[in-house]
Amino acid sequence: MTKFRITLVSAILVGVLLASAVFAGGGCGKEVEQTLRVNLGGNPTTLDPQKTSSARDLTVVVQVFDGLLGFNQDLTLKPVVAKEVPSVDNGGISPNGLVYTFKLRDNVTWSDGQPVTANDFVYSIRRVFNATTKAPYRSLFYNIVNGSLYKQGKVSAEQVGVKAVDNSTLEITLTSPCQSFLERMALWAVYPIRQDIVEQYGNNWANSPETYIGNGPFKLKEWAADDHITLERNPNYWGTPAKLEEVRYAMYADAATEYLAYKAGDLDITSIPVGTERTLAESAELLSYSRLKTNALFFDCGEAPFNNTALRQAFALAIDRTALVEELQGGRGSVTYCWIPEGMPGYEAGYQGTTGSQYTCNATEAKEMLALAGYPNGQGLPRITLVYSNVGSNPTIAQFIQGQLSTNLGITIDTVGVGQAVYWNRVFGEHDTWDLAYVSFSADYPDPDNWLPDFFSTNGGYNAQLAEYSNATFDAKVTEALAQPDSALRLALWKDAETVMVADAPAIFLFNDEMFVLKKDGVKGITGTAMDLYTPGDLFLEDVYIE
Repeated sequence: MTKFRITLVSAILVGVLLASAVFAGGGCGKEVEQTLRVNLGGNPTTLDPQKTSSARDLTVVVQVFDGLLGFNQDLTLKPVVAKEVPSVDNGGISPNGLVYTFKLRDNVTWSDGQPVTANDFVYSIRRVFNATTKAPYRSLFYNIVNGSLYKQGKVSAEQVGVKAVDNSTLEITLTSPCQSFLERMALWAVYPIRQDIVEQYGNNWANSPETYIGNGPFKLKEWAADDHITLERNPNYWGTPAKLEEVRYAMYADAATEYLAYKAGDLDITSIPVGTERTLAESAELLSYSRLKTNALFFDCGEAPFNNTALRQAFALAIDRTALVEELQGGRGSVTYCWIPEGMPGYEAGYQGTTGSQYTCNATEAKEMLALAGYPNGQGLPRITLVYSNVGSNPTIAQFIQGQLSTNLGITIDTVGVGQAVYWNRVFGEHDTWDLAYVSFSADYPDPDNWLPDFFSTNGGYNAQLAEYSNATFDAKVTEALAQPDSALRLALWKDAETVMVADAPAIFLFNDEMFVLKKDGVKGITGTAMDLYTPGDLFLEDVYIE
């Protein structure tokens, strides 16, 4: 980011006058309040960068913290707190690909004015591996020397392969080369946090404006649980100041209620209720663009009845994805039969429509497969429970799935919508309370290894919590892909691995989502990316302003 410094008083006065003119619509009329009002869909589970993986939480977190690296709009890497993106040419990566050196900018501060140092990153990275943190992204960093062993309690934190050479130099040592390591280092899981604050306030450090100290363009002003969160511009921000003075996050769980709030003038941006997409497709207020996001139904493959591959395949054949996208959602999104989303760099157009296309809806084949699984006409099949997060369009989609399984397979399932916190605890921690789970995943970084190993490898972190799927052939191809330095060969291995996994149907892949919202005309400067989190342009919110 560009450092913002004007040292002359006259220059400051000119800048203030120009900013006032821009935000007041060219200087004519009443000055416009620089407050953006958006919907968060519910109360965050946590705003602790190392503990969350929820897009809803993260859309707030990324406003309050800056990491070493970040992503440009085209998803290429950019330096943020780091002075430059490490490479072999600039000495930031050792010739053997095992040692990464990050040089930090010398002007980066926390929102309370204290300097950010390399030791702040050392603490956060070690904390990722601390077993008590229960960091959902820790497996992405297990190739850091001794990270996994520290998590297991076999070595001390000081033995993890990360150290501060000095206040502005961070050095990380890997056990083996990793082609996507720099992309991983752009993630919130390794954002810096303040050791003194965490140790003093424990798990409550991220709950209060007084203790939630970050180094990003905004700071926490207020958190009224289950009602709203307000961020305000960070006056001590080291980079270019945010144009907005405040961001107010409402917490409407229901899509229809959110839309009514927008129509009443209480929100500046709103999602669109399912079934109204075609009606609003020509609206001048529509903002839409593709996202690296897949929506799917995950099976609990580790327990009966869905440890039965044929049964999973029967269910996969019974869902009409085209009807879901074209009829239920009015054309929003695109049909997919696999996990890697449309738009992933390196993947050809049409990949998502062909890989896994053996599961194109076919009621006759679905019933035949159901009988092959040992449940002719559903006889003997225990009651199935589908769990989903009760926000936005999820209830409507759950009802659609329920109807499809009834119509095409003759099976009645239960659907259970729960709040976000209950959803995370239940789906990712209590396998005995669900059989099917509706899951949406957006890319953390633009590489297939963000999608396949953690979700479907036998020892994958999310796989252990979610599908409990295991296939030795898939695991072998993943291992080979992770070690392959040649980009083309690596991509081919990822495609082979996904083909193996999709055939086993550990999940029913439904559609690739897109950002599809309405925004008021006065909201300017939104920079949408394929990796936006929960609200449009949330990776570049500091550039947004109200006109």
